[in-house]
Amino acid sequence: MNQARAEIPYECCGLIASNQGNIQYFPCKNLSTEPKESFALGGYDRVEDENDEILALVHSHPGHSIEFSPLDISACEESGVPWIVVDPISESWGYLDPFLTLHKIEVT
Repeated sequence: MNQARAEIPYECCGLIASNQGNIQYFPCKNLSTEPKESFALGGYDRVEDENDEILALVHSHPGHSIEFSPLDISACEESGVPWIVVDPISESWGYLDPFLTLHKIEVT
């Protein structure tokens, strides 16, 4: 939440990674040309190279809903890792697992 607060009004992004059992958050740079509306993860290759496993991607929606956008959902599924969204103003957060898919079931 500290990075998200520091980068208001812009979206921040980072990765949670594990290295030999130690879990750590790695702030990344938002390379988006519209950082108030979206993020483009910069510096993730360093995190991938220096750690055993990427556990989650984190980004912020400062002052906006913690609902995941359709683009967030699609990108999460493509990434294969859970996504966490935080709102540093309300201090709320949401979690999206790429392996859980909602299905509509019709009962007759």
